[in-house]
Amino acid sequence: DNTMSFMFETRFPQHLTVFAATEAPLQDDYIDCWDGLEKKFDGTPGVK
Repeated sequence: DNTMSFMFETRFPQHLTVFAATEAPLQDDYIDCWDGLEKKFDGTPGVK
C-alpha cells in the first residue's frame, strides 16, 4: 500500500548488490500489481 512500481531500460548491464541479493525484503505479491495490464505484444515480426 502507498507504494509505486517503476521500470527503466538501459543498454548497460545491471548487477545486484550483496544487500539486494541476500538481505533486502521482497514483496511476495508484487506480480499481482500487473494483473490488470492488458497484453498487447505477441512477438510477430512486422506486426504493430
